[in-house]
Amino acid sequence: MVQISKKQESMNNHSKYFVSFVISDLIKERSIIMKGLNVLAAFLGGAAVGAAIGILFAPEKGEDTRHKIAEILRKKGIRLNRNEMENLVDEIAAEIKGEAND
Repeated sequence: MVQISKKQESMNNHSKYFVSFVISDLIKERSIIMKGLNVLAAFLGGAAVGAAIGILFAPEKGEDTRHKIAEILRKKGIRLNRNEMENLVDEIAAEIKGEAND
């Protein structure tokens, strides 16, 4: 039978404790990483679903909307060039923002 000294036994116990501590620490770190990845996956999934819904329910293109507005204005006898149209849009946007701030 092999005799183990108390010093060797103590070192062996410390080694076992250290290894178990390192393993439990690695498990905790893995758990934290997995939670972070789950949050990231949920965020990206939500962003993808939101983008898809936005595309499906989006109004017409801005260019199409501007053409419709210009056509309605022409029918009412108002003729605007592109710069005048942009200025009108800026004025309307400023008024809307002003109403939202009041």
